[in-house]
Amino acid sequence: MADETTVSFDDLLYDMRGPLTTNFPKDWLNLAELNGVANERRINKMDRDGFPTRDFDRFSGKQVRVPLLLAPLQGTGGISETGAWNPPHNQDDNQANITMARVGNAISVTPDLEYSSMSNSAAEAVALQVQQARIGMARVENEMYCGLGDGQLGETTAATTGTLVVTLTAASFNAYQLYPGRIVDILVRATGANAGSGLKRKIASIDETASTVTFETAATTGGDAGVIASSVNDGIYIEGTYGTANGYASGTGGAIQGIGQAALATGTFEGIDKAAVQGWQGVDGRAGSVVAIDPTISTLDGGVRALRASGIDRWDYAYGSPGVVDKYQEAQYTNVRWGPVPTLTLDTGFTGIDYRGRPLLAEDDCDPLSTIYGVNKEYIQPYSYFPGPDWLDDDGALWRRYQRGLPREAVLLDFVQLGFTRCNTIVRIGNLNSA
Repeated sequence: MADETTVSFDDLLYDMRGPLTTNFPKDWLNLAELNGVANERRINKMDRDGFPTRDFDRFSGKQVRVPLLLAPLQGTGGISETGAWNPPHNQDDNQANITMARVGNAISVTPDLEYSSMSNSAAEAVALQVQQARIGMARVENEMYCGLGDGQLGETTAATTGTLVVTLTAASFNAYQLYPGRIVDILVRATGANAGSGLKRKIASIDETASTVTFETAATTGGDAGVIASSVNDGIYIEGTYGTANGYASGTGGAIQGIGQAALATGTFEGIDKAAVQGWQGVDGRAGSVVAIDPTISTLDGGVRALRASGIDRWDYAYGSPGVVDKYQEAQYTNVRWGPVPTLTLDTGFTGIDYRGRPLLAEDDCDPLSTIYGVNKEYIQPYSYFPGPDWLDDDGALWRRYQRGLPREAVLLDFVQLGFTRCNTIVRIGNLNSA
């Protein structure tokens, strides 16, 4: 019976590999667009069994080589009737070596469930866990794709020593990400150290008006219990995640590089100091203005004009938080006499407001919330060892037991990183009002 149970459970996970990989990115905008039909991961070979494999030419150990384009190829110029053309110039051959990020999610089963594995209810229970692992992992990866590359979900704005309540800055409070039941870490922003009983804490409730998060008293698996000693120097982070994959704190994993991070004008990104190399900065669609304004057609037009300096006259798609996009849409009602605002649908199925032939879409994970980003996919490439997340079976087994416990665990693991070849093709339009 044990052998039959093991085979049944292994087969079930293996059988779900195809649908899991295919459906993994579909429900989240940036994950779908950057991993999907228009810009899929570069799987360019087939093994002898017909399965896609990676071209590892750009990989060196746990790093991937990303070519950087800091300026167009030079050398074009006028030629006189009897003169000579300009000499050829070498294309900037800068490159970045970025560390792959590891993202995982574990599921578990008990012997009670295994012994009834031939029944539909047991199979459905495992299938449900696999489905939820896919959704949970994809949702977190999309957060990272949109983020600032540090795994942060919010910044504290007040000391809350000896309570279960943490107050965040209003600008960093995203109710979509800080939902009740989520398990997060509360860490010192500068170092990634435990802020004080802040590891693996479950959110009990949130208050959007006050920008506060209340945590449960009890400890989760492997986490802390009791009150929390946080300060104005702390932040809430994705569970087990702090900083980038290139430089994370000891004992934590690093986040995937994000669009918000690439769009910044400062900081070291992919080994290059943005402040020292102007061509490696994201485009500020508001020319440095920090005055809060409503998002309008004129606002987006300014972003496109700023983008033109990079040789790009439009973006593939733009996204912002739902509140900002709704505010933009409300301004369009007068132009269409309260009729439906024209929309466009991407190949991945996401629909947004038509702005000059390109869609503006709502993205719940937009970071910061007050920003609209214009994205050109040609210069953003997801890298991975595999077509998508897969079950860890490097020791010949899918299921493992730990600490003499009866439950067994299987780990869904993804090796992935976003590589950016040109940051100045991403425009950020910040300090926008929400509906």
